[in-house]
Amino acid sequence: MRGGLIGRTARRLSHILTAPVQVALRKAKRMVSPESFSSKVLSDVRKGINQKKNKKERTIQDYFSLGHYYVLKRLAYVILMAAAVLPVLYLKLLHPILISHFFTKTMVVNAPEMIGYTGKVELLAQEEGTLLFKGKLEEGRINGKGQLYTYGGSLLYEGNFEMEAYSGEGELYYEDTDVLCYKGTFLLNQYDGQGLFYDEQGNLVYQGDFKNGLYEGNGTLYFANGQEEYVGTFVKGEKEGKGTLYDEEGNVLAKGTFEDGEPALQAAVLSDEEGNLVYEGTVNKDGKYEGEGKLYADGALAYEGDFVDGKKEGSGTEYDEAGNLAYEGDFVNGEKEGLGTAYDEEGNPAYEGEFVKGKYGGEGKLYEKGILLYDGGMAEGEYDGAGKSYDENGTLVYDGTYVQGKKEGTGKAYDEKGALVYDGSFVSDQYDGAGKLYDPEKGLLIYDGNFAQGMYQGEGKLTDAGTGMLLYDGEFYKGQYSGTGKLYHTTTGNLIYDGGFLKGNYYGFGKLWDEAGNLIYKGDFVNGKYYGHGIRYEASTGQILEAGQFKNGVLTVPDPFGTQYEEEDEEESPEVETEETQVEPES
Repeated sequence: MRGGLIGRTARRLSHILTAPVQVALRKAKRMVSPESFSSKVLSDVRKGINQKKNKKERTIQDYFSLGHYYVLKRLAYVILMAAAVLPVLYLKLLHPILISHFFTKTMVVNAPEMIGYTGKVELLAQEEGTLLFKGKLEEGRINGKGQLYTYGGSLLYEGNFEMEAYSGEGELYYEDTDVLCYKGTFLLNQYDGQGLFYDEQGNLVYQGDFKNGLYEGNGTLYFANGQEEYVGTFVKGEKEGKGTLYDEEGNVLAKGTFEDGEPALQAAVLSDEEGNLVYEGTVNKDGKYEGEGKLYADGALAYEGDFVDGKKEGSGTEYDEAGNLAYEGDFVNGEKEGLGTAYDEEGNPAYEGEFVKGKYGGEGKLYEKGILLYDGGMAEGEYDGAGKSYDENGTLVYDGTYVQGKKEGTGKAYDEKGALVYDGSFVSDQYDGAGKLYDPEKGLLIYDGNFAQGMYQGEGKLTDAGTGMLLYDGEFYKGQYSGTGKLYHTTTGNLIYDGGFLKGNYYGFGKLWDEAGNLIYKGDFVNGKYYGHGIRYEASTGQILEAGQFKNGVLTVPDPFGTQYEEEDEEESPEVETEETQVEPES
């Protein structure tokens, strides 16, 4: 019973779930079936015929009779309505647009018809009178490009308008002439922005910046002959700020700061109590050197260049006591600062580059008798940063980084022939840290490892310069084998020792082989000699020759069997001594 109930429930549930799918499939089959398609077409045809039958047929009453012709009354009504409406639409909408875009309308200035009008116009002083304006109106206001004329008929202004005012690019003419007065930008009837101003003879008077109708900003004044009169800055129509004043021949009358249209500097020649020339140039209102000038010491020229408030500032040149060129370049607050070149007594460049507060600082090149010695970063007059050093022959000897005048950081050192000697880390001019040492003659890598104070220290590999074979691989201390390491034969390449070292000698536990690679000793060493537990082997057979306790290379306490030494391993052997813990063997 229970199973049958479950089965019937499952079938019903399956039927409910699959019913929509089955309905969709049947509908799709009917749509693609040829019989269904034919019946659909026949149904549409019958429907069209019925609609045609039900439609009312037109009679003679639906037409107007015009001689031999008949006109449908409905069409006649439509034509009459269009004939009445279209002229109104044209007059109200289309006609104003056509007139404003393609035709120019003539009207009297300030006439009522100007109110709200948009389009091209010609405004007259009166009916059939003088043309005053030609351009465009926007809702009764003058806007955009146009031409303004005087009552005498002469062109007064041509350019852009904004609400009847000159605004934007334009040209203004002297009244009742064809002489250009101003060409440039306007703002609300005033010169504003870049422009050119001319006199009534057509000569250029000023070219530059304007504001509120006055010279303001950078500009140039001209004489009538076209020669520059003043080049510099203006404020409210007056010379103000930095500028240069010229005469009509082009000679400089004043250069520097201007105030209220006049030079703030005055020419001066100053001498000491003995009549020796001290200064020749311009001074400010306080009597301090300002602008261009020449400074003398004991009557000899010491400096010529720019001054600000009594101090060297700007570009200048210094001379030594003998009158030789000593420096030329930039100054700030009385000191060399910026780009410059210093010279030696013979006139050769000694340094060229950047200065900071009178000292070499920044990027620069240092010379000696005209030969480049250094090219790179400088700080406080010393090498600092990335740079390259050269010898007196101009050969590169170092390429790397410096700190306070010393090699520090990564770099490469070369010999006098330009061959690479070292590539690695430096500290205070010494090899320190990871590095590689080369034989400059052969270009052979001699040592690859760590350094301290210019000596091998830490892990490293040493190669024999004569054979190019690996000599030692292990630890170093102050340039000597110290710690654990492996020593190799430089001809055969065979391992000859593997163990502890101290000051270059075997020390602690180690194994010793002959040149052929045969084990000859395993045990303890002190200062390169057998000292402590050990076993000596016969090289050719590997048999034990002697075993026991050694002292200074001599067996003192034999162990005939040597078993305890044979089984000893390195973990249990004496710890390798350092220089601090070394104990001298008894003699």
